[in-house]
Amino acid sequence: MEEAEPTDGRRPQSNELLPSPPVGIPLALASLAALLGAAAWGLLAIYADLQHGFLAWGIGGLVGFAVVKGGGYGKQQAILAAVLAVLAIGVGRYIIYKKVCWDYTAVTLAEGDQHIDTWQKEAEAWRALGDDATDEQVEAFAIQNDYDVEDAADFRTNHAPRLESFFSDKPTRTADLSEDERDILRMRMLSMMSDTFPFTAYLQRDFHLVDILFAALGLATAFGIVQRRTDELRAAAREALRAERASDDDGQ
Repeated sequence: MEEAEPTDGRRPQSNELLPSPPVGIPLALASLAALLGAAAWGLLAIYADLQHGFLAWGIGGLVGFAVVKGGGYGKQQAILAAVLAVLAIGVGRYIIYKKVCWDYTAVTLAEGDQHIDTWQKEAEAWRALGDDATDEQVEAFAIQNDYDVEDAADFRTNHAPRLESFFSDKPTRTADLSEDERDILRMRMLSMMSDTFPFTAYLQRDFHLVDILFAALGLATAFGIVQRRTDELRAAAREALRAERASDDDGQ
């Protein structure tokens, strides 16, 4: 519905002829677009290793288009589109951050299994020397397994206890755990990583100038699409107002 004409005697302006924009549908569509954009960016990062910043630009365009598609316009809804675009970009980045943490955890567990295999072989070879190994045998063992030690006494003090413990305890490899046990171990490692390497630290390390540029472009694009639609509607209202005034003048 059009707003009533001013009562102060002046003619209405074009922006006063525009009805108040709908709120519910543009907000719902824009929120859905933001979630879909963030999810798409995250999935591309996970399955295609695609993390380019220009995707943030595309998310901004998607959110702005959704607001306009829902019938939205006006400065407030342009700002809303920009805010939702920024939030979507942030969520997309957070999904990528979680992927980085998960990949690091997977690599750490795999490397841990490799170390266990290596240490197990070393521990078995060490025990094979027996309790009466000579200094020459100990030094030869150290050289063969790339230990940086000064002499046999250094090896016996700083490395032999670990090998003895490893031989007796026989740590379980990740691959030998049940699926539930592996999941629990992964979750513990992810929790520890979140404490030592939080999302803010990830942004400081991996959010570069180009990423900031594309994030700004996404924000500006979301705002700009809605603002352009607003300008188009105001121009149309202005033309209608001119035509109405011309008709009134011709009738006088």
